[in-house]
Amino acid sequence: MNVWEVDAQSIMPLAATREEIDTTFSFLKRLDLTWRSLFVGHRLEVDKLRHLILVGSGDSWTAALIAAAWIERHSVLSCVARQTFDFLSTDLTRYGRETLIVAISASGRLSPVTEAITYANASQAQVLGLTNVGGTPFSRLTDSLVFIGATKRGMPTQSTSATLYLLLRLVDVIEGVSPGFNGVSGLPPGSFSEIGEAWKTKERRLYRESMVTFLGNHLTWGAALTGANLLSCGPQIRSYAFPLEEFHHALRLNQVKAGEHFILLPGSRSERTFYFQTRDALLNQGASCEMIDVPPNADEASHLFCLLQHLYEMSWYLAVDFIEQGGQRVRHQESY
Repeated sequence: MNVWEVDAQSIMPLAATREEIDTTFSFLKRLDLTWRSLFVGHRLEVDKLRHLILVGSGDSWTAALIAAAWIERHSVLSCVARQTFDFLSTDLTRYGRETLIVAISASGRLSPVTEAITYANASQAQVLGLTNVGGTPFSRLTDSLVFIGATKRGMPTQSTSATLYLLLRLVDVIEGVSPGFNGVSGLPPGSFSEIGEAWKTKERRLYRESMVTFLGNHLTWGAALTGANLLSCGPQIRSYAFPLEEFHHALRLNQVKAGEHFILLPGSRSERTFYFQTRDALLNQGASCEMIDVPPNADEASHLFCLLQHLYEMSWYLAVDFIEQGGQRVRHQESY
């Protein structure tokens, strides 16, 4: 039996994941042309909006974390990303028409996020739903919806990038301009395929033999969590994520030893010095380390999409290695 046959009954099968990774760039390019039409009929009172609250679980939340950091950096809007249960414990009386609550559910199925959008509807805030498809329990809970249209049969890849794309476009919708984001059209042709080729030929045994820790900060904290989650749900590698500053502050650097592998994720060129210093310190402690660096002349948004693509390819190739070596991925269905 080949890898596809062995893995066919797994949650988020690898064949579907491969297809979604391969079509992510073309899907984002299509959004460059169509994103405005997706927001038609959103019924938002944009002139009143000052605050954004992005609510989701899992990969929707990690995409929201990336978006919130970017929006606060590149607009006058305040923006926070909250996990669903955290949001459900907030006091709704603090929210008025100056606040937009964006509830994100990629699948639209019954989940805590459906509770969150119902909870948000009871407030005075403006509410927007973000989901991939209609006709779901989530999509029936609000009249103000944006349909992403991405596929999510495999591990969360294309859907995560598409969700991030549309969250960044909220700045355009609300402020009429988004000086830091011009879509993915500025990416060099073949950027994503080159990332895939690099992971295809990369020596990957180290990841299976090590404890893997992702270190991100501000713009890339959500990406660090995404990477750790993907390695857990795909190749089932023990992996963790820490904010880089907290990693230093808590003196965790002093506990590093051989057999640990660190993946450093700078979000902008201004942060690179701190990351290089961290890399050197980790190597001195006996750990192995790599950094997915910011390409020269790349804007921050383009780098974030390329960074996510690195994480998708990493998790897919390591998951294939796992199956080929006799591993079995999780096959039970989620409980909600």
